[in-house]
Amino acid sequence: PLPRRMGNCFASGGAGVGYAAAEGKSESGTLSEAGLTVDDLRHAPEHAALNSEAIDTELDTTQPLAHYLISSSHNTYMKGGQFTFTGGDVDHTMYATVIEGGCRCVEIDVYDATPASSDDCEVYHGNETLSGGSLSLRTVMATIAGKLPANHLPLIINCENHLDGEAGGDTFAKVVRSQWGEKLLLAEGAAAALTGPLEELRGRVLIRMKNKDAWPQLGAIIALQNSTFRGCDNPAGYGPCNTSSISEDKLGKKLLSKKLLSEDSCLDVRDSHGEADDDDKLISPAEAAAAIKYNAERVTRVYPRALALHSQNYSPLKAWEGGCGVAALNWQAAGEPMDVNGALFARHRSCGYVLKPQYQLPPFAPAAPTCTVRVTVVGVVAAAGATPKPPVRKLFFVRARVLSAHAHAFETDSPAFRLGNAPFVDAVLPAAAGVTPMLSFVRFELRQDTLAGSTLVGSCTHWLPGIKQGVRRFAFVDKSAANIDAAEYVLLASVALDVVKA
Repeated sequence: PLPRRMGNCFASGGAGVGYAAAEGKSESGTLSEAGLTVDDLRHAPEHAALNSEAIDTELDTTQPLAHYLISSSHNTYMKGGQFTFTGGDVDHTMYATVIEGGCRCVEIDVYDATPASSDDCEVYHGNETLSGGSLSLRTVMATIAGKLPANHLPLIINCENHLDGEAGGDTFAKVVRSQWGEKLLLAEGAAAALTGPLEELRGRVLIRMKNKDAWPQLGAIIALQNSTFRGCDNPAGYGPCNTSSISEDKLGKKLLSKKLLSEDSCLDVRDSHGEADDDDKLISPAEAAAAIKYNAERVTRVYPRALALHSQNYSPLKAWEGGCGVAALNWQAAGEPMDVNGALFARHRSCGYVLKPQYQLPPFAPAAPTCTVRVTVVGVVAAAGATPKPPVRKLFFVRARVLSAHAHAFETDSPAFRLGNAPFVDAVLPAAAGVTPMLSFVRFELRQDTLAGSTLVGSCTHWLPGIKQGVRRFAFVDKSAANIDAAEYVLLASVALDVVKA
């Protein structure tokens, strides 16, 4: 029997592709029309996919903290799953990993030390047995400090408070002060600092924490109060120091009033496991207007659902489209959500901050700009300097995904082809309309076709405005469970944007 993708190449590749395209072509009409050769695209720097002038710009640091999206980590102290029975374990080196990757909001769950100590606290998840042990708070703080670059933009340490009494709060405050000293932004003066330019917070460390019993020593070091969310239209008494945390599966119910959701809002499949639930509603900028305005004055943190025991991630676009500044992800879980996060925060030399789109900032445009994205998959060829040995009699295809705030994930597949001497398909894929460019990403996946479905071999994910127009070279990152190294291949494709309209 024919593999599924060979039998479906008319439907997945667009009109006129035809059955023969499943075997590929030895020459590309797209390259001929553009006056390009494979060698041009393999080697010339100007034919690389990304526009460094759009990616490596200087960040505008004149806005207050709440006007930025911040690269963020959930339960940073865990590697693997969230508990030992799902393959998890505590590891202080995870803090070094995420800081080096540009993360600027890390998390600790802090408990009293056992046995009791006036000199240290412990960090773990739930209990020590389920976490595979515990970490010293001093060790965690020292690890973070050791990896922070000089002159860094503000680091937020999100602390989940499990301390039993005021003495534990005093110990925590003592450890924090001893590590950070004058870098620590104290509660006194925090409101003024948080409403001033981000630049004035450069080099500072902000503690975000709940202090429900108003312990004075603890309260003095908390710059961002973790406060109960009361609704976007009722933030009475909440200033810039009041921030809230919302689980991603409750985001629509809490952050967006049900009355704001249009009756014809439909399910949007955007999480890593490909399932939609009742909270995955497609939200337009108009429906998100109250949340966007609320989040322009304070920081809201979104975190993975409680049942993500294996460290599954959600799409950070769910948080960003409502203006939530902190989309906390499990950095140890590779996949599309982390790839999207990495693509956004690759901007500004991976400093960990990105200014929100203009429509999410005062004076708040009534609608976000949109565009139409058109993708042409030319083919997959050996990378410069590589001499891969492609699998015999295996079929592959390229899956193109356009991921955007306020829009359904667009996905389509190229016709199938064999890696090797006939690598071209020249497939013009259906257009993706209604895309919000500043919060949009293009993802290409090289997949091996099988009778049971397909296997991910490699992928690349890029921020849409950072992709050069015309036929370009896209490098795959190897993700393979198959016997092939995707890094030995490059995708030749073009991504074109229609004129942006308001």
